[in-house]
Amino acid sequence: FRSQYLLTMVANPGGTVTPPTGWYDSLSSVIITGIPNTGYGFNTWSGTGTGAYSGSANPRTISIGGPITQTANFAQLPVQVTIQTNPPNRTFRVDGGGLLTNTYTFTYNPGDVPHTVTTDSIQGQTSSSRFVWTSWSDGGARSHTIFYPGRDTIIIVNFKKQVFLTMNAGTGGTVLPASGYFDSAQVVGITATPSGSYTFSGWTGSGPGSYTGPNNPG
Repeated sequence: FRSQYLLTMVANPGGTVTPPTGWYDSLSSVIITGIPNTGYGFNTWSGTGTGAYSGSANPRTISIGGPITQTANFAQLPVQVTIQTNPPNRTFRVDGGGLLTNTYTFTYNPGDVPHTVTTDSIQGQTSSSRFVWTSWSDGGARSHTIFYPGRDTIIIVNFKKQVFLTMNAGTGGTVLPASGYFDSAQVVGITATPSGSYTFSGWTGSGPGSYTGPNNPG
């Protein structure tokens, strides 16, 4: 006969261990390894029993001197969070700081206070165009909290472009809709309503997508 002892292998959350729990010959050497999951790193071994090991070496060879329990401890790793805008060159803020443009990356450590992101609803407005916030890729509100994601993450803030439609009515009538901003490439119906003894004669348009011609509505 030969003497054997039970080696009990335990993995705390964040990883796995090898070899599996099993019986080993007395005084035999066994290599133990902690294998972290994505987003985790190996931290330490906690060992009890004759020949057990406690420390940070990984892998580690132990000598079986009696029943042993080896527990692998894992820790979440810092991750990189990247904020991007779509289209590029729009702006946003992280944790209430100054305006950031286009792309910004920061390190998010486990246990950090949650970070907040926000953006202005209307940006880059001129007399002819502007950008309007539509969504964050993580589904958050225009201003919302980002919690530790556990892995490197890209979050995109999306905007749509709007252009200004100027509506003018010559003498003898009115037009709809009123002048204002509309989504780029949006189809807009335009209607002229003559007054008194006037009749509609035609549209004169300027700018990409405008209409010149007799159709009413157009």
